Amino acid sequence: MDAKVYVISKIKYAEMWRELRDKVNIISSWIDIENDTLISNPDLLTKMWSTFIEEASTCTHAIIYGESEEQLKGGLVELGAALAGGATVYVIGYVPELRTVQFHPRIHLESSISEVLKKIQTYHEERIESTENH
Repeated sequence: MDAKVYVISKIKYAEMWRELRDKVNIISSWIDIENDTLISNPDLLTKMWSTFIEEASTCTHAIIYGESEEQLKGGLVELGAALAGGATVYVIGYVPELRTVQFHPRIHLESSISEVLKKIQTYHEERIESTENH
């Protein structure tokens, strides 16, 4: 089973996530939508939020990324969906909104995206080995 990664951050980081697609299976459709399109189209937002929650709830891993002075809003909903679906969640950077939920056993505070990608790759390789040995 391939690792399915849902990314959670401000939309301004969408390009960064798109550039990482060749390294990891990012399933977040929001990274392909222009910010102005979302903000100006409530009907699209209604449809897309259902999609975002579905994607987050079916991922194997979620990555939350934040920087100082940013506030995670909708990402908290995506985080809840990912946890409810059983995902392992990696937090990179500054995300004070997590408060006590950061102590959930499947939430891991990490220092860099490259370290998280290595952990996801290791997970994927171990799953392949496990499948081949059974």
